[in-house]
Amino acid sequence: MKGYGKRISAWILAILLTVNMISPDVWAETETSEKQTSDIEISAEAAVEEAKKGDDEGLAAVYEELQERNEEEEDPLSDDELNEVLAHYAQLQKLFEENPDYLGIAVPFFLDKQTEETPLGAIEAVIVDGSDEITLEVLDQTILGMIQSLQAYIQYYGDQLLAVRDQALATLADDMSDMEKCLVLHDFLANWCEFDVAYLEADELGLDNSNVDGFMKSTVFGALVDRSAVCIGYASAYAYLVQCAFPAIYENADGTWKTREEIGDDYMIDIAKIKSPERHYFNAVKLDGQWYYVDTNFDDIMVQHKQGVRVESEGNLHHIYFLYSHEKMLKLEYNTDDNIDTAYKELCTDDSYENAWFRTINTPISYDEDNWYFVRGQVDTRKKPAGTYVDKEDQMIARNRKTDEETVLIDYKTGQVKGLDGTELGEDSEILNEYQADLIYNRIYAGLQHTLCLYDGKIYFNMGNKVFCYDMDSGKISLFKEYNQ
Repeated sequence: MKGYGKRISAWILAILLTVNMISPDVWAETETSEKQTSDIEISAEAAVEEAKKGDDEGLAAVYEELQERNEEEEDPLSDDELNEVLAHYAQLQKLFEENPDYLGIAVPFFLDKQTEETPLGAIEAVIVDGSDEITLEVLDQTILGMIQSLQAYIQYYGDQLLAVRDQALATLADDMSDMEKCLVLHDFLANWCEFDVAYLEADELGLDNSNVDGFMKSTVFGALVDRSAVCIGYASAYAYLVQCAFPAIYENADGTWKTREEIGDDYMIDIAKIKSPERHYFNAVKLDGQWYYVDTNFDDIMVQHKQGVRVESEGNLHHIYFLYSHEKMLKLEYNTDDNIDTAYKELCTDDSYENAWFRTINTPISYDEDNWYFVRGQVDTRKKPAGTYVDKEDQMIARNRKTDEETVLIDYKTGQVKGLDGTELGEDSEILNEYQADLIYNRIYAGLQHTLCLYDGKIYFNMGNKVFCYDMDSGKISLFKEYNQ
């Protein structure tokens, strides 16, 4: 996460002052809210006793890590002070456990013995890039700030979060495979959320970010409510949505959430991390017994991250980072095994999706009962050098969801149009003309994308400064809107 850790004090201040960003009127309302978070107070004595019992592996790991880190502190905490830090962490853990509707179930990454990340590392992830030393006193302040912030988010933004969650789940169909559900959620999140490049770059440049709730951008609330997040916010939101979409794994028969212990090894979503030069978080997902990586953040900003030709823009949505193997991830990011903190090096080995139908699609994917709809280029953009991509040999395609047969509805280069049933409808001269204009536009404004959306029985798509409409009953194309007139 580029720019993290330049000014730790600013992070702490932002986190601790989060609740002050919410108006007194709102607090007056939330004090009597039905979403009021339950009492999470845990005494230091109780926390230490629970940690020593060892039944809670996470808390036991934190207790051990606190003791080890305290020995290395220049000004070590007393036993009582150290136990208070443990108690505060236990309270944060309890807050998560008692609010899965808003926070989901904690993923194994921060507790798994196979990863380098630790429970306290999860706290540091929102305040530091690893280059600055974090004292236990600062860590304790951060934990307390996170507790207050998350309670405020739940109370103030909880209803909005659940509404977005329901909106995302409503995009899923009962007849979808698990892979298809994960694909639709991938597109929903990448479309819904915007990567906050400005926030990170301002932090890197030392500009004042104190008026921005940076912690929220690292959470599901940032990605789904504020619609602005950094990589760990994307990863947290995707984990949350996947957990909500698969109740057979994460819920009991009565609709209540299972505990982390009840889920055990049956979990299907986790987090992994690239350690340097910039800390970056992404997901690992299990489908049909195989593990794959998913990075909704990088797919959302591919035109900026890889092609380097423009900042993130609507209509650009890649699928290169959806269901890829560990080996492919190393090639994509020019990385080495020792720079990847993951429990799935030996598990993300399946490459059966490497050349899947969605791999080279650079637009959101729409669907109805019969087909998937998308724009696909005839040139594999993965092989194009950064900053030089000008190909616009795109095709609007309908892919049958049952037979996988594809029909090219519109060939942008030739202007040929077909009906949904494959009937040849001839050449559309306006499409031909706009295609030629687009070649010029794209050399001036690199990274412009042909995209589409499905609405009310029609497919809306862009060419140049125009939006056209494809009637799915007749195959007729009409101009819907022209800009700059």
